[in-house]
Amino acid sequence: MLTYLHKRTAALFVSPNLLLLDEPTNHLDLHALVWLEDWLLNFSGMVIIVSHDMYFLDSVCTDVLELKTILGGSTSSSLTHYNGDYRTYQRTQKEQRLASSRYVLMKLKSWT
Repeated sequence: MLTYLHKRTAALFVSPNLLLLDEPTNHLDLHALVWLEDWLLNFSGMVIIVSHDMYFLDSVCTDVLELKTILGGSTSSSLTHYNGDYRTYQRTQKEQRLASSRYVLMKLKSWT
């Protein structure tokens, strides 16, 4: 029977297909951050990262998944896939907001 320590140590010797990383850059020095970026870029599986570090996300992400939930008791939510790095995601978001604003303005003008 494996003890707690054996289970944790064994996890270091497997090749996972999926990594879930929650704020992985917190408390890392520059050397560790560069190592992590390089390791993730060479990782062949899928990585899901939750992070506020936009520069890190831009350097390691090839796709972005955006999860939107509507607060206030509603169970409505959506998951949207964006191809590209984090900067591409931001640019796409900005373009979509601009297009949406133009559409609303066009509708308002047609009513007058």
